[in-house]
Amino acid sequence: MTRAEAERQMEAARLVLYRLEDEERTRKHGALVGRFFRYRNCYSCPEKESDYWWLYVAVTAMDEHGSLRVLKFQTDKEGKVSIEPRTFAMGELFTDGKYIEITEADFIAARRELLQHIESALSVDAVDPSVADPGTLTTRDK
Repeated sequence: MTRAEAERQMEAARLVLYRLEDEERTRKHGALVGRFFRYRNCYSCPEKESDYWWLYVAVTAMDEHGSLRVLKFQTDKEGKVSIEPRTFAMGELFTDGKYIEITEADFIAARRELLQHIESALSVDAVDPSVADPGTLTTRDK
């Protein structure tokens, strides 16, 4: 057998293995589509309970390779909002016990709370001129 023949056989075997892996992932992850989860998130060195917040995830679809598409959102401890409307996630994330399954109603309630937070944060009434950074004021304002 030549090196070229061995490489062809190895490539054919790889393609079969990839197909089998895709089928296995599709079987395992297909049941996650349409389910909702939350995860206790934090920055790298949490010291107290208030350093944590919830990251919410809706599993919205699965591609032909068994990779999941998800919608994720969170409001961190400082009030910063993060929304990832169409990102990929590995199904194993949702089966290791760190992501807690929640009902669709709980997910919708969390989304409603997020929207209220955004609405409040963008409200003109939410701006407190007494805490404005003096460096951002114009000469006329000083």
